[in-house]
Amino acid sequence: MSAVTVSALEVGYLPGVPVLAELDFVVPEGVVVAVLGPNGGGKTTLFRGLLGEAPHIRGRVELEGPIAYVPQTERARLDFPASALDVALMGTYADTPWYRRSGPRQRRVATSALEQVGLSDLADTRFGLLSGGQRQRVLIARALSRRASTLLLDEPLSGVDQSSGKRILDLFSELAREGRSLFVSTHDIEQARSFDLVLCLNGRQIAFGEPAAVLSPDVIQRTYGGELIRLDDTAQAIVVQHHHH
Repeated sequence: MSAVTVSALEVGYLPGVPVLAELDFVVPEGVVVAVLGPNGGGKTTLFRGLLGEAPHIRGRVELEGPIAYVPQTERARLDFPASALDVALMGTYADTPWYRRSGPRQRRVATSALEQVGLSDLADTRFGLLSGGQRQRVLIARALSRRASTLLLDEPLSGVDQSSGKRILDLFSELAREGRSLFVSTHDIEQARSFDLVLCLNGRQIAFGEPAAVLSPDVIQRTYGGELIRLDDTAQAIVVQHHHH
C-alpha cells in the first residue's frame, strides 16, 4: 500500500511562484527515502508541503495516515526545563483537548515511544543533558507518540557521533519493518545508497527511485551543481557539508 502519493505538485510561498516543482512520486509503506539536494534546493519546502504548511500551487498530496516532522537536534533549545519523557509526551498533545491535562493514557503512549527508541531508562533525564544522538531519538519518540505512520526527518544524523548514528539508522530499519515510511533529509550521498529509495531535488524533482538506478554521476551533478566538489567515474561524490538549508 502507498503511504505517500504526490502528483504534479508545485509548492511555493507567493501566489503562482513555485519554489519546488515537478514533484511526482509514490512512496510505499515500510521504506526509508533519502532526500538529497543542495541548500535552497527544496528539501525543507518539500517537508512543509507534505505537512500542509506551505501552499500547494497545483497538484496534490495523498497521505494514508498521520505524518510528523522530526527537527534537527542541534536546533533544539537545550535550556528548556523538560525531561525526555516531557518531550515525548508533547507528541500526544494533538489528541488532548486544550482544557485537559495529559493523563495516564498519554503518559503510557510517550513511555512506550521512549522504550521503542531505547531510552526508557533516561525518561526523567533533562533533555538538554542528553547527548546529541539521544536527543535525536527523543525527538523521534515525540513523533511516534503522535502515532505517525510517516516521519519527515531533517538531517537526523547531523552532529551525532558514529555510534549514535548507527543506533539511529538501526531504529530507521526497525520503524520501516513496522510499516512506517521515513523521509530522511541528508547531504551524505554514500549513506543514501543504503536506503530503499532516493529523491533528488534542486528546485524541482531531479530523480526518484532505487539508489542503484538514481545515483548516477549525471543525476548527482544535476542535483548538486556548484556544491559538488568531486565526482569521479565511480560516482563517488563529496558534497560541501551544510547544517542549514
